[in-house]
Amino acid sequence: HGRVEHQAWALTASWLLTGEDSTFGTVVPKRSIGSGAGGFGAWQLVARYSVLDLDNDAFPEFADPTESATRANTWGVGLNWYLNRNIRASLNFLQTDFEGGASGAVTGQKENVFLTRAQIWR
Repeated sequence: HGRVEHQAWALTASWLLTGEDSTFGTVVPKRSIGSGAGGFGAWQLVARYSVLDLDNDAFPEFADPTESATRANTWGVGLNWYLNRNIRASLNFLQTDFEGGASGAVTGQKENVFLTRAQIWR
């Protein structure tokens, strides 16, 4: 048994290209698709940077310090399309750089991810 305390933080920024109000809630397009007003929905650019720093006490009791990353730094960009107040489509790219590990098996490579998501809510 043991206790470890990891540290993590993230910074996210977004900008609504089509002029809607920024909110922590649902983005409501000024001109929704299918509204009869010839709308094209709302478009939002997003960017994110995050860090995960693992507690040194995790090594070697819980993980092999020669094979495991001790830190992950991730940056990402994305585009959200709000067709109306109930439908959103997202496209995101994320890249993670790893630190730690003597062998380089994990830390010698970057992780690149493309994510897509469609979301419908009521």
